[in-house]
Amino acid sequence: MSDSRDSTSIMHTPSVLLPLRDEWMSWGVPRPIQEHVRFASMLTERKGRTYIVRFASGGQGTIVEEPVKAEAATQLRELMEREYLDGAYAGDAEVAPLRSFLSRHGVEMVLSSSRIPSEAFDITLCALEALPPGHVGHEFFGILELGGWGHGSAKASEHLGSRVHLFSFATKGSRRNFGALLLHEIGHAHYARIEAKDAEAVKRIKAAQHAILERAARERPLEVWPFAVDYLLGRESRVQECLIDTREFCAEFYLTYVVRGRGIRDLLCGAADDVRAAWLDVYDVFRAGFGGVEYD
Repeated sequence: MSDSRDSTSIMHTPSVLLPLRDEWMSWGVPRPIQEHVRFASMLTERKGRTYIVRFASGGQGTIVEEPVKAEAATQLRELMEREYLDGAYAGDAEVAPLRSFLSRHGVEMVLSSSRIPSEAFDITLCALEALPPGHVGHEFFGILELGGWGHGSAKASEHLGSRVHLFSFATKGSRRNFGALLLHEIGHAHYARIEAKDAEAVKRIKAAQHAILERAARERPLEVWPFAVDYLLGRESRVQECLIDTREFCAEFYLTYVVRGRGIRDLLCGAADDVRAAWLDVYDVFRAGFGGVEYD
C-alpha cells in the first residue's frame, strides 16, 4: 500500500451515518433507559403486564425478561420508536439493490433471519457505496451475513475469516448501532488485509498505538481518543476495549475515519503533542489504505 498524500480525493460521509458524529441521547434520558436502548432491549405484553426483553449476550442469543413499570415502559417505547431500525421487514424488492451491489463485487450475502428491517439494507448499501474500490470483495471480506448469532464472547457482531456478520442483536436494535457495527467489522476485514500485505503499515500503527496507550495510563481515555464514536455502551467503553488490542484499535479507527473524516484533525487540537502526532500517523496509514480518499 503506497502513501497517497499527494493524490487525495474527497467523499462525503453518507447522511445515514452523520448522526454518529454526535453524542447519543444527550438530552437527559435516564441512564437505565439509555442502556436498554443502547443494547437493543424490546418490550412485550403478557397477561396484562409489560416486560423488558433484553439481550444478556448478543452473540449467543441469551435473552432475559424482566417486568417494567408503566412510566419506564413509556419512556422506552418512545425512544425505541425514535432510535430503532424501521420495523417494516424487508422483502425481495428491498433486498435486491444490496444483493446486486454485493454480487458485482464478488460478495455473497447470507440472511440468517427472515425478519430484518428494510432500513438495515438501505444503511448497508449507502455505507458500502461510500467505500473505495477494493474495500468490498477481497479475501477477508467475501461474505456479508445479517441476522442469526455469533461465536464465543462476541456480543453484537464479528469478523471471522472472510465473513462480516451482524447478529440479530444489531438488526433488531438502533440504526446507530447497526451502522457503526457494520463499519467496525469491515474495519476488521481491512486490518486483516493490511496485516497480510503491508508489514510497514502494521509497524507504524503499532508504534502509534503504543504511544497513545502510554499516555492513556496517565489520562482519561477520552483525552487520548477525543473523537471516539458514541454507540453500544458509550464512547469511553469503546475506547477502553479498543486501546489494548491492535485489531480492535484499527477496526474502530476505520469506522471513525469514514464517519468523522477530516474532522478528526480538528478534534485533536486539544490533545497532547505525542498523542496528536501518533493519531495523525495512523490517519496517514489509513488514508493510504483508502487510496487517498478522505471524508468530509
